[in-house]
Amino acid sequence: MARKLDRSGNRERLHSDNGEPPPERPRSGLTRRSYIELGATTVAALSVTAAANGSIRRHGIEFDRIKDAVDDLGVDPTGGAAVDEQIARAGDGTLVQFPDGEYRLDPGALSFEGGTRGFEAVGEQVSFHTSGTGQGFLIDGQGMDAAYVDGIDLDQRQSVTGLRLSGDRVVVQNVDVSGRPSGGGGLPLLAHATLSTGGRSRIRNLTASAGGGHRPLGRPGIFVEDDHVGTLTVQNCDLRRFPEGAVHAARHSGRVHVQDSYFENNALSIRLSGSGSSIENCSVVVEEFPRVDPGTDTEPYRFHGVSVATAGSEGSTATSQPVRISDSRFRIEQVPASVPAIVIPSAGSALEVVESRIEYNNTGRSVVLGRRPGPDPAGVRPLRMQQTTIAGDGSVDSVVELANADGSELESSRILIDQGDGDGIRLRDSADCRVGSTDITVPGRAAVFTDATVETLALSGGPDSNSAAGDRSPGTDTLVIDGAAVETTYEFTVDGRIDPEADSCGYPASGANSESVVGYGTDRYTVEGEITDLCLDGAGTVYLNGRQVDPATFDSGYPHELVFDPGTGPRGYEFAVTELSPWGRPATGNQLAVPGRTAVDSYRFDGTVDSLSVQGTATVTFGRSDRH
Repeated sequence: MARKLDRSGNRERLHSDNGEPPPERPRSGLTRRSYIELGATTVAALSVTAAANGSIRRHGIEFDRIKDAVDDLGVDPTGGAAVDEQIARAGDGTLVQFPDGEYRLDPGALSFEGGTRGFEAVGEQVSFHTSGTGQGFLIDGQGMDAAYVDGIDLDQRQSVTGLRLSGDRVVVQNVDVSGRPSGGGGLPLLAHATLSTGGRSRIRNLTASAGGGHRPLGRPGIFVEDDHVGTLTVQNCDLRRFPEGAVHAARHSGRVHVQDSYFENNALSIRLSGSGSSIENCSVVVEEFPRVDPGTDTEPYRFHGVSVATAGSEGSTATSQPVRISDSRFRIEQVPASVPAIVIPSAGSALEVVESRIEYNNTGRSVVLGRRPGPDPAGVRPLRMQQTTIAGDGSVDSVVELANADGSELESSRILIDQGDGDGIRLRDSADCRVGSTDITVPGRAAVFTDATVETLALSGGPDSNSAAGDRSPGTDTLVIDGAAVETTYEFTVDGRIDPEADSCGYPASGANSESVVGYGTDRYTVEGEITDLCLDGAGTVYLNGRQVDPATFDSGYPHELVFDPGTGPRGYEFAVTELSPWGRPATGNQLAVPGRTAVDSYRFDGTVDSLSVQGTATVTFGRSDRH
């Protein structure tokens, strides 16, 4: 049997009789995998594990007997004649071992229902293939007690082939797939369902580096069928160029765990559902898309890195567990389609994204998109993102877009996108949300909340708000307030001293604070120290040392801004912040409730937004106060 190396170069460790790995499972790298095989004699000596009762066991599957495919069953190892009938005669409970060779199977001919079957390579090069152009499953086992395939490669250079295995215990490992079929008509490379709730199956070391053609829809890689109710682990797999999901695991009620795997240039890398399912230590890369034209506006829901669907019977019950993405990497390069890294188009338990990184260099709608396609206002899973970074030089409308996603939380994360004019977070029609300790640096607005309730808002990032434009002299600065046709009211504070010039009408004449009204004239001040705040209400212009500056540049004391836009109005809003600026739109204290507003209001503040709610379809925008 061919034993292969994982991506880190470590030889596969043998499992115990019950099929479980040793406690410490090393993390594999996520680079191009190379396989190196051991000698057949050595592997054959390791391949047989005898149980106490004399039966043979593989990863928790017991067999009654072993048959050599060539010596005992008389099959042709040269690929000249079909071997389906001879293999089928081996009978239930048989582990068939294949020495070196090419074995021809006719699609659909090797079919089983019930019982236990095993197929194991003991040679260094063992492959199954078909003759002609027929399509179908080379091994089709349904409703089995157990099924086992190890070390047997699939050659699909002439036709589209695959495996379909369902049962209480299924183990498929160490399989390489060669060739790239042009179609497939939806035929999966590997279709599977674990049929008992306590059943545990595993797909390990499956490599298909050229999985499908360039059609927009077609063949999936690993397809988890609707009757899957147990637990499937997909581990250390390398799947590329699948147009209909490298791992398509939706609409079932079981669990699927994808671990230590690499996905490249799939139109849809992982489609996942099921309470408690997970993705851990995986990489998703899209740098060459298997389709040329961008297609329709529904494309973000068709082409993506990971999509989280609704499980067959999960709904959003209290007993359902989150779907979790952890310690994973996404890289989306410039391709002719809007390819979000993560899409949440369905309801159910929360999607958790933890300790992951998304590098987004594409032009698209969103990096993380959580809403239903089309006009349907139905809810989607809440997003809970923690300790995750989204960065890159892509151009998007918004980095994170959520609609009808009650209970969403973004904590201790970073959003750093520096191209285009897109926003950081857009949250619409969602209640009981939290955004905390998140650094957002984007060309547009840091956050936009429309008809949403945000219990806690703590954002940072953006350009340095403490730097003022203009040429600074060592000890003093000249500040000029130039009036306009309409009166301009202003107030500023320094941490040193203010001295008005003779023709200035500032009040008081000296000290650390000045407030005044200027019309057509000009007020001039000599300032010693740092200007900490400057509030301008009107059409006037501010100059520092002869250069025009934005008044908000000096607002180091209140660096954030909330803008309430009632739209067609009237609308109401409530918020509470740590420290509210006394200038601009004055408020009593740091908590404010405003009913029935028809005009745009803006507030500057320091610290965090402790609560925020909007009545109706108004829009609240959060940003740095130096972005007016």
